[in-house]
Amino acid sequence: MLSSANGSDASGRAVFGRVGKEEIVLQVTAEGLEPTGKGQSYTIWLYRTPKLALRVGSVPVGDAGRLGARFAIPAELLAYVASGAFNQVYVSRTANAAYRREVARAKKNSSIPRYTGETVLTGEITGPIAKAGSEGR
Repeated sequence: MLSSANGSDASGRAVFGRVGKEEIVLQVTAEGLEPTGKGQSYTIWLYRTPKLALRVGSVPVGDAGRLGARFAIPAELLAYVASGAFNQVYVSRTANAAYRREVARAKKNSSIPRYTGETVLTGEITGPIAKAGSEGR
């Protein structure tokens, strides 16, 4: 479950699953979001801390305030989630230009882009994938 991080009525779900035999996806749905304006999107992150967050993808939201998207997740990344490296899913409202600037900064510094945007939804990763990573702790 994804809960509002800013006091709004927004809510949603983020679910890991399989499509076919090989493709692993993260499906994100939400409602009660503000529509995105020009040059904005909602960005989905696998999150641990502001410095340890990985952008999964981004999508615009129309006047209905609903988000529905599916993102392919490489198996290697799923292993990081299972190990507990990322223990939450965050959704931020992001200015696309700000994210592009952060990508440029990260390339210059040979690092990963940092978390950007205003956090609107958060949720802890639970279920079999999270338990697989915690069994060895």
